[in-house]
Amino acid sequence: MMDNRLLGIEPFIHKELTKYHVPSLSLAVVKEENIIYQGCFGFRNLHRRLPPDPQTRYPIASLSKSMTALCLGLLKDEGKIDWNIPVVNYVPEFNMYDPYATWNVTLEDMLSHRTGVPCHDAALIERPIIRKTTKELVECIAHLKPNKGFRTMYEYNNFMYIAASYIIERVTGMPWATFIKKRVFEPLGMDHTSAVLADLIQDENKALPYKEIDGQIEQISYANNDHAVGAGSVHSSVQDMAKWLSFTIGKGEYMGRRLVSEQIMKEIHKPRTLIPTPLENAFREMPLSAYCFGWVLQPYRGHLCFQHSGGIDGFSSFQTIMPNEKLGIVLLSNLENTSLHIAMADMIYDLILGYPETDWPARYLARKKVMHANKSNHNKPLEEKRELETNSSRHLEDYVGQYENKGYGTLEIESCKDRLIMSFKGVRSELKRNNCESFEITHSGNPITVFFKTTSKGEISAVCVDFEPSGQAIEFSRREISWH
Repeated sequence: MMDNRLLGIEPFIHKELTKYHVPSLSLAVVKEENIIYQGCFGFRNLHRRLPPDPQTRYPIASLSKSMTALCLGLLKDEGKIDWNIPVVNYVPEFNMYDPYATWNVTLEDMLSHRTGVPCHDAALIERPIIRKTTKELVECIAHLKPNKGFRTMYEYNNFMYIAASYIIERVTGMPWATFIKKRVFEPLGMDHTSAVLADLIQDENKALPYKEIDGQIEQISYANNDHAVGAGSVHSSVQDMAKWLSFTIGKGEYMGRRLVSEQIMKEIHKPRTLIPTPLENAFREMPLSAYCFGWVLQPYRGHLCFQHSGGIDGFSSFQTIMPNEKLGIVLLSNLENTSLHIAMADMIYDLILGYPETDWPARYLARKKVMHANKSNHNKPLEEKRELETNSSRHLEDYVGQYENKGYGTLEIESCKDRLIMSFKGVRSELKRNNCESFEITHSGNPITVFFKTTSKGEISAVCVDFEPSGQAIEFSRREISWH
């Protein structure tokens, strides 16, 4: 049964898609086990002008984390794992950078982002070919430095969900993608959902990935995210995600079939780690956030509300539920790094709950501009330095070479037509000088500082890259040249 209160939103969505250059937006709203609104707008394929429909597949990125938490909950129900037993009991060879964390980290720590290890996403992402297996990515964790103390503060980290997925594989002897298909997707009737990229590619009814580059919407390549497993490899449709949200609202039961105990669902949605939010980024309607297991507790206008966003090359996604009202909303978009889908979820809640109309897209855009201005002000001293201190007696060839970090892999610096080029995991970036040994690159649309370390003799020994803005620069040691 469709909710007529939402029909008036359709002209607004069409207008906002054009205004924010979003190729397509597919959404579904559920009340208990019923879809009360479903809408698909724009084009899943801009070149061929193909519209999306409720079965169109989109990568859902980090919305996968809530499904990984459920997979572990299924195993906990069966007595095969526990949230609070150190993970070395399941994977004895597991290591973290901090020896204490190695012996004490639990699934609760991993799933609630309280290990102290920051994103380190540059160590995870590889373009265009994935070279590491899930096992090899888990082994990388031993070389990823923490930014906060163990169990002290929130630090979002995809590697921990990869490790959690690997634990599922070790405990069950089944690949994570197979386990989630058999234990979650098939029982819920999610026929247009998978965790294997090949399934998405071979489906004609899929959204293409797009990104705004220099003010233009450009089609880009799909991210091969299979190795990221439970951190973000699932792709789905709004029709299937509506079933997922109804199951979640139903506390583990869907269409008369219980998949997991209600107690496990309570444990999954228990807030564990407070998420600090800068004052200038906060909305008064959402005064606090705390991470649960694959969900974020974020009360909305006084209503109990859980949500999670997702982002990957060419796509943005969002899911949210209000358990007491038995409402759920999912929105899938094929534009990278947009907040329109999240803004539309807030507008939908306001319409259903009877709150005054608020232009949420405009508010999110204003916040984005403030954040961008803060970032620009932060980088302004570097730009001034570049103008004043661009002279260096060092030849460009002095920087050329291969540099290595055990967690991140190999980085290469080469000289090309009086310029320095950094190649890292398939991405080439020009180094622009800030001062004598400091440069700047643009990586994933963000300015990043790169600086070189020297020995007591003045020889280049390492390159440091600010891949982690919240922590220390990542140091890559120079490889010694082998002469044969």
